[in-house]
Amino acid sequence: MVENPKKGNVNHKNKRILVTTFVVLMGIGLSAIFTTNVGWILFDLIDHYISSYIIIAVGFMQCVAVGWLFEYESTALVSPNHTKSLKYLGYLYWIPIMMLSFYTNAAFSEEDNLKYIGILLMVCFTVLSWIVSFMVSSMPFNSWFHEILLCGVDKLSMSVTSLSNGDGSRSWWMIPFEFYFGVSIKFFNPAALTFMFFQSLI
Repeated sequence: MVENPKKGNVNHKNKRILVTTFVVLMGIGLSAIFTTNVGWILFDLIDHYISSYIIIAVGFMQCVAVGWLFEYESTALVSPNHTKSLKYLGYLYWIPIMMLSFYTNAAFSEEDNLKYIGILLMVCFTVLSWIVSFMVSSMPFNSWFHEILLCGVDKLSMSVTSLSNGDGSRSWWMIPFEFYFGVSIKFFNPAALTFMFFQSLI
């Protein structure tokens, strides 16, 4: 027995109407809460937690997922030197970033104007993690640069620059931009977001 195609379209249309109605009613219900006497307090609470924690956490997780988790396992399996170099890079970057973000915000108040000390130390430890990672890798600089330092973000940065030249050719500005783009996502942005998170927390 062949089903009537018009009947299937009607059922599909009814489901869409039900889903749309549900979404609209939920939106009205949630919005109506803000019109009550406690609406302003609730609005302030939601605004505070979204801007101070949720947005920072989402941005942080995106940077970590792309810069530190994507392609990590496949790169670590290439050789023992790849594994060791990735581990040193991770440990010497993340441990100081977490500790300095916490202690800088806990030790210095906004009036002291001394938080730049912690930020400068974070930059120094980041560069130190690069140097140690390169030294233990026993790899040529170009290989280490693409496979270890920019692991996870190398292909992403190249995909961004490749969109500019339709013929697939490479321009002089691409390598500096890819370095800036990759390092920002993998190192600078997570450090800044971690610092901002502890600043909001403390």
